[in-house]
Amino acid sequence: MSTINKSQFWLEHITQARQSKLSLAAYARQHKLSDKSIYWWKRELIKRGELVETETATQFIKLSATQVAQSDRHNQSPSSFDSCIRIRFSNGHCLEIPVNGCDFNQLLQKVSLL
Repeated sequence: MSTINKSQFWLEHITQARQSKLSLAAYARQHKLSDKSIYWWKRELIKRGELVETETATQFIKLSATQVAQSDRHNQSPSSFDSCIRIRFSNGHCLEIPVNGCDFNQLLQKVSLL
């Protein structure tokens, strides 16, 4: 198989993998292709300008943390923790991480460094 044919072969498979929404490794396994080869050809085709790198789907959002005042604790559900980090998402879901026995201000400083 010539280099042009190899390039076209891998370009077609990488394009199909992207359209399938599978990871390259999963696509390679499903089509009995070498996962090392598909990743090598992806890098090679990008380097040659024959394939455009896709944007990552990862998105970051800014989070803020607040300490619940003792007077507000009567409004919490019984399942709430005595001390916790509470992350409230825009969709209304809330994630509570227990931090019993920790200095909240010190923990908040460490979290802000992440």
